[in-house]
Amino acid sequence: MGQNHPKNSSFLNFKTIWPIALIYGLFVFWVSFLLPVGDDWAYFTKPTFTLSYQNLLPKSWYWRPLDVIFGRILGFAPGLFPLLNHAWIVFGHFIAIFALLKLLNLLKVDRNVSFIASIIFGFSPGVAATVFSVDSINQTYALSYGLLGTLVYLKGNKPIHLIGWLGFTLLALFSKESGIVWFVATPMIGYLIKNENKLPFNLKDKSTQKLYLQIILGLLLAIFYFYTRIVIFNNPEVLGSSDPNDRLHLTPFSISFIKNIFLLFGSGLTSIDSVALFLPPRNYLLSILTIILNLPYLILLLIGFINALKSGKWFWLLGFILVALVVSSPHLVMKDPAVMHAYPTIFFSCLIIGLCLNSIKWNTFSKVALICYFLAAVISNVHIWKTMYEYGKSGQRITDALFKNTTSPPKKAAFIFTADFKPGYSVFKQTPLLACSGGLAMKSYYGWKYPEILTKIRIDEKNRVDIDRKIKTLIEETRKTHDVIWLVDGSKVSVVY
Repeated sequence: MGQNHPKNSSFLNFKTIWPIALIYGLFVFWVSFLLPVGDDWAYFTKPTFTLSYQNLLPKSWYWRPLDVIFGRILGFAPGLFPLLNHAWIVFGHFIAIFALLKLLNLLKVDRNVSFIASIIFGFSPGVAATVFSVDSINQTYALSYGLLGTLVYLKGNKPIHLIGWLGFTLLALFSKESGIVWFVATPMIGYLIKNENKLPFNLKDKSTQKLYLQIILGLLLAIFYFYTRIVIFNNPEVLGSSDPNDRLHLTPFSISFIKNIFLLFGSGLTSIDSVALFLPPRNYLLSILTIILNLPYLILLLIGFINALKSGKWFWLLGFILVALVVSSPHLVMKDPAVMHAYPTIFFSCLIIGLCLNSIKWNTFSKVALICYFLAAVISNVHIWKTMYEYGKSGQRITDALFKNTTSPPKKAAFIFTADFKPGYSVFKQTPLLACSGGLAMKSYYGWKYPEILTKIRIDEKNRVDIDRKIKTLIEETRKTHDVIWLVDGSKVSVVY
């Protein structure tokens, strides 16, 4: 693969737009079989039917007005849930793939190598937790809007380019709190691309002055964002999730920080089947197979990294590793980040992979290593898809049975269930009760209007006699105040009036 390619060549043209559209359609069709699970039934991106300015203001840990607006749009056509979610997420993912191609082109990476690196990102098993999910619009567009802002920033030095960068960064920020990183990451990327092998230490240099001034501007805007939430909106819990393990908060650099680096970056460097590796009962056959298939690829990357350093590309390699750390920083300081949080890290891992692959000799070993990687990726993605499909179906079987045996839409329902202690893994697989969000999924059967009140009651007893006694007591208590009781006792589903 040579190094020469047209400087002003455009990837998007009449010849390429049709196959891209076809691949997009097939991708959406494939993920459209994956049903909402867990938080998908409660989050902003489910169909909602009212919208006021209060909905667009910070709420608890979140300030994600773009998700709120998306949910309201779905409210006009609730039957499109979750298809529209999937289509919009995949579209955002394709924007990121396109942005990776553009950035690698600006870094003078061979066209074929850029295409390979983009395919690695596009179909990496590490992005499945984001791209296959229903409520990950925020995760997808916190990256995609930031990248669009970066591409506008790189177009030139006019005020319109600065406004475009800041505008898209705000869209990334209002998609998800982690989008705040683009206030700093974009000027860093601009400096790296426009100033090869020139360290930003000469404060008399105009490009260095521009870098620091724009980073200062970005930091001031970030401070203003925090001030707005904490002081103006009295919203001290600014970042992250209601789950303490996922909340974005500053923690001391510790073993957990190092662990998070391996988790986030490891997801982008391999196509190992993490579901087979971590979801009990573990599938050791698939785990070992995908690990073995990745070994030649990892050797290839190591060779490429060493060659790139020797050929003088150290500035870009180390610079983009630093950018990757900046973009990943909100997730690196989590106590326990989820697999989906690796999404922006995987993007920059693949950009660095593109730089490494651009420095290798394309011989039989190189080609075999890539074939092995992609074979492992296919195996992992199919297994992940199958696992998530079965997870969604497990919840649907419960709600279908309840709906079939419920005579009329209840205004007030009780959902009584026995605890399921089976272990799960991230968004890929949990219990059927979590898949239907403790009965909250029932609203989708009644036009999202009923039940108006849903009381969830969990039975934690493990002894069968104690469980039966508790169920009897709860039924006697709740049937007086509820229109219907939905009872899920293990695999037994029943409706009580």
